[in-house]
Amino acid sequence: MNNLEKARQYVACSQKNFNSTSCCCCYGPTGPTGPTGPATATITVNSTTTGGAGTAASVTNSGTSTNVLLDFVIPQGPTGPQGIQGPTGPTGPTGETGPQGEQGETGPAVELTVAATNTGNPGTEADVEIAGGNGDYQLTFTIPQGPTGPANGLNAFGGLYDTSSNGLTVNNGTNQTVTLATQMTGTENLTTNTPNTITIQNPGTYEISYHVIAEANGTDDLTLSVYNGQNAIQGSAITIGTQASQDTLFSNSIITTLTTGDNLTLQFSGTTAITGNVNSANLIVKQLDETTAAA
Repeated sequence: MNNLEKARQYVACSQKNFNSTSCCCCYGPTGPTGPTGPATATITVNSTTTGGAGTAASVTNSGTSTNVLLDFVIPQGPTGPQGIQGPTGPTGPTGETGPQGEQGETGPAVELTVAATNTGNPGTEADVEIAGGNGDYQLTFTIPQGPTGPANGLNAFGGLYDTSSNGLTVNNGTNQTVTLATQMTGTENLTTNTPNTITIQNPGTYEISYHVIAEANGTDDLTLSVYNGQNAIQGSAITIGTQASQDTLFSNSIITTLTTGDNLTLQFSGTTAITGNVNSANLIVKQLDETTAAA
């Protein structure tokens, strides 16, 4: 189609579609559908990085136009204000002991002396005073006097003894009383009027002790006890296997309660017939408390 034919067609089209004299356009028929466009793109955040304070933020695509990988760079903001203090946390475990420190310097010499020792009144408190300074100190002690004790330190004391050799004969079931012919010097509040016997005057707690050397003619078990009247005092007995013609020491000490009129003796006993000699013996009694006989 030449230009003249195109012009005639355009005029005919205009007269057909519009009756006004204004400008107009003439359109041809709708063209065919175009080709399908590309598939929808995917967008993924690939990374987020903190930039330096004061730098500019940026976003870059490290992928493709259809597979977008966004990399963000966000600058660090300014430091915020100090927050309030939080609560105290729990105490942590104790750490290991550190190494020993160096030895310190030697301290100054100190001289300590006793200046005096004084006796205080009975019933007062003991006291120690310290005086002085600069490494030179003096101590003054005050020790209260104790209460007055009984005569000889005991309310009752004394005993009997014998250093001569006396015959020993013991039969099964029959005891022999040890000979104690001499009263000890200083015996007080005890009587020895009955032979070989100590009689108690003051009731109270007593310590009783004895030492006896005996020589048996055979090898036998020999028992020595303190008797109160007809009964052996509990804990006072000693049993020893003797050797023929050899000295054997019997020694014991007990604490027991006695009353006025109790009679104490030393007696040998055995389960077989035993003969021999008692070469020395003593029986000692002393009162440990302050009880005295009733008036």
